[in-house]
Amino acid sequence: GVLPYMAPEVLRGYQYTKAADIYSFGIIMNEFLSEEIPFDDISHDHILAVKICKGLRPK
Repeated sequence: GVLPYMAPEVLRGYQYTKAADIYSFGIIMNEFLSEEIPFDDISHDHILAVKICKGLRPK
């Protein structure tokens, strides 16, 4: 998957579930409605993955 759209549990190494799909769909819908790419102001690296796992969500 693409880092900004991956559910925190997937980033932690757990298997994909329906809940992870719903999370990713929510990120896509947020992008669609806000017309902003999620986390476009942050480098897409391991630091972003850690922040997502700690609860960071798109603006």
